[in-house]
Amino acid sequence: MKKKLAMLQFKVAFADRERNMRTVEDMFKEYITKDIDFVCMPETWDLAFYPKQNLKELADRDGETTKAFLSRLAASYGVNIVGGSIIERKGDALHNTTYVFDREGRNIARYVKMHGAVTIGDNIRIVSGNEVVTFGLDGVTCGVINCYDLRFPELARAIALRGAQLMFIPTQWPMERIGHWHILTRARALENLFYVAGANAAGCEPNAAGETGVIIGCGYSSIVDPWGTVIASCNEEAKAAVIAEVDFARVAELRSFLGVFNARKPDVYNKG
Repeated sequence: MKKKLAMLQFKVAFADRERNMRTVEDMFKEYITKDIDFVCMPETWDLAFYPKQNLKELADRDGETTKAFLSRLAASYGVNIVGGSIIERKGDALHNTTYVFDREGRNIARYVKMHGAVTIGDNIRIVSGNEVVTFGLDGVTCGVINCYDLRFPELARAIALRGAQLMFIPTQWPMERIGHWHILTRARALENLFYVAGANAAGCEPNAAGETGVIIGCGYSSIVDPWGTVIASCNEEAKAAVIAEVDFARVAELRSFLGVFNARKPDVYNKG
């Protein structure tokens, strides 16, 4: 089974959801043709990473604004959308949340970022999720993680063990750790023998006061095949769509050839 993926990379406007929604809509008009099957956007594409003073007021309550927007886009273009991530407010809690929509615009999955980045106190301000999430799109089993989650091979392996053939990663990965991004995306793909598709932001437009995000994504969105080969990527350019056709028969072929899933010994690994 072959499908075409599109990772949207763009410069996020700080604390300006409406402007960022216009950017996303413009990119759909420019890049999302009828042969695209899956689209993914960057982490926190709605507000950037993060407004410090009034985040609760800016956060999307129950994700309602974002869900309506992405549902409309999915149905209008007839495409599956892994909606990057947004700052979602549920009660008094803030989450870094990904919503997934099928071609009919139905919200079929929700993932809350499981690991908050310790380096910037993300693990303190934002309430982390505690659920591994997989979902089916067009007969393909997919999973999603978020940025810092990439550093936890256990999470990617849990997704693979649920049958995932493709793992999405919305992110705001910074330039000072770009080497890690290149290594870890390839490692997660190779060790789990599935496709890894990452959409990174490419900078941050300041607000009127000149403020920008705590973390500023550096671009280099990419799609990696199950052999650990980067099959499509871009650089730090402010607006880009990384597009590639992938063949999921390759996942089954390589898993059968290498046999690592059947050779696992979890009873040994889990010994104290």
